Amino acid sequence: MSESNAGNAKEVDGNVKGNALHSSCTATKHNTWSERLLGLANELHSYTRKTEEYVLDQTSPESPAMRALRQFHESADWQKLHAEGKTMWLYGPEFSTDLTEAMYLKMMAASSKAKRILEVGMFMGYGTVAMAEGAGPGSEVIALEIDGWLKTTVESIIKGHECAKSINIIEGSAIDTIKTLTGQFDLIFIDANKIQYQQYYDDIMNNNLLADDGLLLIDNTLYLGYPCIGSQYEVQKSRVHSAAAIQQFNEYVKNDPRVWQIMLPIRDGVTMVRKITSTARL
Repeated sequence: MSESNAGNAKEVDGNVKGNALHSSCTATKHNTWSERLLGLANELHSYTRKTEEYVLDQTSPESPAMRALRQFHESADWQKLHAEGKTMWLYGPEFSTDLTEAMYLKMMAASSKAKRILEVGMFMGYGTVAMAEGAGPGSEVIALEIDGWLKTTVESIIKGHECAKSINIIEGSAIDTIKTLTGQFDLIFIDANKIQYQQYYDDIMNNNLLADDGLLLIDNTLYLGYPCIGSQYEVQKSRVHSAAAIQQFNEYVKNDPRVWQIMLPIRDGVTMVRKITSTARL
């Protein structure tokens, strides 16, 4: 007979009494279904939590401009700002791109040698600054943002930083402002109203805004897992329409003969899209 302590839980011959979610017990040691399920939950929680922590630890740190934006959006009283009528909607820190995805955007901007970048939906500009820094001096980042308060706030925070010279924030609904753009972009990042994703995509493709060798990145294409978990699972009522729109959009891109793509499980899903050209074929 063996005994071991896992936190406050006591294990005797693989059975655990009073097991806790944060204990070190695993699914393979238990004899009853309830204990095995609790063990699986322990393993899954440990894996996801520690994997995310490890990924962040192995990722290069944010720049001073990015840090200033993050510290603001993490400490802002979003409830008060919305109640006072300053913001168009009730936001929260979770609306922002996190460090892992922001550094991915920065890496893509640098690796693709992008010099003209379009962002559809900015929020607090964390990813905007990352792309501008990745593209470097002489680049241009056009960010479409509907909320004038966000535009003014981001501009005031990044003022004086080198990246500010490259960033041009256009206020207005992206559905309208995207139609006024001319020329082509080397890198485009979509992260705005999920229900309107297909409209953004069609405007980009039909108006030839994406360069032939350009890269289109689309955020939230896993959308909390709703597109892949099946209709038998309950979806939050506030997210039903967005979840359905993302699922339809994913199929639309998948079946578009003009492009080839890959979906990556970065944060809430990022789809990378490129045109099929004479030099880039499936």
